[in-house]
Amino acid sequence: MNVGDWPANDFNQRRAYFKTNKLKLQSKLPPYLSSSLMGTQYWPTGMKISNKLGVDLNRKNASDAAWLRLMRFGSYRNYMLMLLTKDKLALNLLVSVFKIESTSNFEIRYLRHKNADKVFAYSFPDSVGSVILKRFGLIFLIVVGYLFFLQKKLTTKLFLVYFFFLPLLVVMSDGYYEFEKHMVSFFMLLPFLFFFSMPNESESGNLGR
Repeated sequence: MNVGDWPANDFNQRRAYFKTNKLKLQSKLPPYLSSSLMGTQYWPTGMKISNKLGVDLNRKNASDAAWLRLMRFGSYRNYMLMLLTKDKLALNLLVSVFKIESTSNFEIRYLRHKNADKVFAYSFPDSVGSVILKRFGLIFLIVVGYLFFLQKKLTTKLFLVYFFFLPLLVVMSDGYYEFEKHMVSFFMLLPFLFFFSMPNESESGNLGR
């Protein structure tokens, strides 16, 4: 059921797989997550939840109690409690996120114009770049991990830990919706991370040699 286990490695493939297997995937949800809304787009999800709770959005005097139930249903606190207390939910989420990160195709071809491949002629650098981008998530994790073990400063280590877990933050804020597009902006900082994290001569014990 985990997204990381789907036979898909970009946004279009994941969207198509979910649409095709929506009912099957939803039937596998554990009881505390079971809902026909799971995995659906944001709109009209909000309206459906409101109607389910008996809230009429067209009425100005909608029940305060109903709105409170609605807010508690998706509150950050309840989400974190569920994540940390239910079975192996947190572990499964973490594993799935890093599977997505290491296997996604970050070439993001779905953002290109449909005739882009016909307009732009073949070039060797583009071909090399395409190969790298198809596995850039894995490259990013390896480089950040390498810099972490190379670095001695605690503050820099914490900074690198933050970047290592960025895929998790992306998923928690926007789900798996166009995951690879959201991650690319962070990949652009990789040269900066490499430069910033390299130990200087005093740190490496070479000062004065």
